[in-house]
Amino acid sequence: MKRIKLSTRSTLLAGVTAGILIAFPLSQVIYSKQNNSYATIESKFKVMNQILYFVNQLYYETVDMETLMDGAFHGIMDQLDPHSVFISAKDQKNINELFKGEFQGVGIEFDILNNYITVIAPVIGGPSEKAGIQAGDWIIEIDGESAKGIEREDVYKKLRGKKGTRVNLKVGRIGTDPFSVTIVRDDIPLYSVRASIMLDDRTGYVWLTRFSTKSGPEVRKSIDKLLNQGMSRMILDLRNNSGGILEQAAEVA
Repeated sequence: MKRIKLSTRSTLLAGVTAGILIAFPLSQVIYSKQNNSYATIESKFKVMNQILYFVNQLYYETVDMETLMDGAFHGIMDQLDPHSVFISAKDQKNINELFKGEFQGVGIEFDILNNYITVIAPVIGGPSEKAGIQAGDWIIEIDGESAKGIEREDVYKKLRGKKGTRVNLKVGRIGTDPFSVTIVRDDIPLYSVRASIMLDDRTGYVWLTRFSTKSGPEVRKSIDKLLNQGMSRMILDLRNNSGGILEQAAEVA
């Protein structure tokens, strides 16, 4: 086989490799030698370096090394609990917009499961909730095109849009046949606290649906309101909470 000359991709690989090798001394401090964690990590990194080298040098097609490495990072996190995920810088930008509420669209929190857009929760008061979309639904088609195997970035492109525009979805739901629904895009309200009421003379109730950038202030405002109504004990309802920003979860706690 003809040897392939070093290219720009090789330069990228060298940077990745250097970053991995530089990390070894720090890894020695972080991971205890008593359980051989460092030895395992060092051994596996050597294997990964070899794989990256051969792919970069000998694979018959051009490889996007960033995509390849992102895939490796996703694979690592997939071995942990379902709530541990790797988020790329590109996806983080979209997530930040979601939790700040600075966008217009259909208003769903989603993940890609079994190659389909799966609804984690419709945004409370958003257009998807008004159209009857439920947690657990999955999107089969968007405007007549199959959504199977869609990339996360394409989901944002297809479902977001100007207020007043329409998107036609074919939706799957357990126990029913697939059905079609038209959703009119709108501003996406992003309130963390869906309800804050007194259940009786002493018991306050706060329903918190997510941890967004304003969750802490929203919960404090709700508690102050209930205290003024005589609350001496409180129920904080986190059922179906879709998660969000760790710092806000800590502030609420």
